[in-house]
Amino acid sequence: MGHGMKRGDVNWRWIDEPVDQTRDHLRLAHDNCDSLVAFVGEPSGGTFPVQFLLDDDPADPARHAALEDVRRELDFYLLDVGRPDPWAYAHYHCGTTSNVYSRTHWGVGEGWTGIPQLELAVDPFGAEPLGPLPDARLRVEGEVRFVQFPHPGPEHDPGTSGIRPWPRGDEAHKRTFMQSPATYRGSIDGDDQHGDVAFWGEWEGEARLVTALEPTPRGPRALCLPNPHGVPPPPNEKGTPPQNTDPFVWGDAIRYSACRQPTNRKLRNLGRGSLILFGSSVGGAFVLDTVLVVAGWVEHSREGFRQQLAGVTSDEHMRATLEPWHGWKSDQTLRLYIGATPANPVDGMYSFVPCRPAAGSRSGFPRPAIELDGFIKPDLRMQAGSSEPQELSVVPALWRQVAGQVLEAGLALATRLDLRDEGPG
Repeated sequence: MGHGMKRGDVNWRWIDEPVDQTRDHLRLAHDNCDSLVAFVGEPSGGTFPVQFLLDDDPADPARHAALEDVRRELDFYLLDVGRPDPWAYAHYHCGTTSNVYSRTHWGVGEGWTGIPQLELAVDPFGAEPLGPLPDARLRVEGEVRFVQFPHPGPEHDPGTSGIRPWPRGDEAHKRTFMQSPATYRGSIDGDDQHGDVAFWGEWEGEARLVTALEPTPRGPRALCLPNPHGVPPPPNEKGTPPQNTDPFVWGDAIRYSACRQPTNRKLRNLGRGSLILFGSSVGGAFVLDTVLVVAGWVEHSREGFRQQLAGVTSDEHMRATLEPWHGWKSDQTLRLYIGATPANPVDGMYSFVPCRPAAGSRSGFPRPAIELDGFIKPDLRMQAGSSEPQELSVVPALWRQVAGQVLEAGLALATRLDLRDEGPG
């Protein structure tokens, strides 16, 4: 058995064959297994020898899952990373937080017994250590990409009753201009401020009208409060679930759970340090509502999402996003991405929402237009646009450009938003 991929002038591949343990080699362990799983030898002519120490046994689900994880990591670190020297990068990976928090662990040479050691080594190709994970259950492996994620731009109409109901999942997604308690800052490294802010975002649950807004060019018509206790729509004859809110920007971190992942492999394989811009194409420009920097991720599926995500996310997120999504009864395994925060940044980056202090009827503002040559397509409307895998040193520069353009538009960066609990109603 073997796997291969051409990178530059080298056809990198790994094949199943014995490894000389008297020479430089790496060892792999897995949380499901009591003993080492594989050895990896130094490559010759672009070929890595890989010696598996355990036989696959479909009757043993834990061992089978472990071997599948190990094969995926061999493909990623030896073939997919795209560095000029994957052997040097694999050695570096042995001392990273990614290795500590993964289910598959890498170690160097004879004497390594399967317990990963965090060395905070500098990436041999220039990136600095990424900092701690906010939650030890998060995984970090995957491709580091810049993602432009367009979603529908029109604003929800709050109607005349003062309460905009929760739509069903067969109705169109729309934006809502909202007010929530927040922690925000007026510069990238500025001091935290606290208070109610106004912001654009996705909220498909019930919303209550605060006030109609004074007209502004391409601005919102209404300021609304998201109601986490809103009544979901009654099921129709097809059993259509309520519409889901994704991304979900409230709580200790911004979260992106599922949207467009089923048909987009790249969105199911983002790694720590990826940058996702959620926005819309409006008036020939890409206008921004949410920035998510991937800190880590957890897999979830219809059959087990409550157990898989217990303690990883909030009840409000479960109700607004995950329960409606899995109400469609899809069997695909997806990723819940958790955003980086100022307290737990990734190479200086954190997730944020463009905002302004709430000011009643004068709260409205247009969403900020973002321009990044080679990365942003102003007219992108349907599918998420993903860059090729990036060096970790590239993404922070892009992030700072985005944050800078938001600040230049006279807006602030909301780094935490909270749902106001006014009780059922």
